[in-house]
Amino acid sequence: MVSAMLYERRFGPFFVEPVIAGLDATKNNEPYICAMDLIGAQQLAADFCVGGTASENLYGTCESFFKPDM
Repeated sequence: MVSAMLYERRFGPFFVEPVIAGLDATKNNEPYICAMDLIGAQQLAADFCVGGTASENLYGTCESFFKPDM
């Protein structure tokens, strides 16, 4: 739903990169996390995801400090 809304409004007024987190009911309530770009393309991640204006800088920080089962 969020992806479709972002794509419909790709020329404005929504210039956001949402990070969506929750529990996946179809997979026995496993954690689910994904980020989206400005036009709604999903970036699925198993470990972590970042978003926003400093996302390029945050990837290095997250890769350095991330530990499984945090």
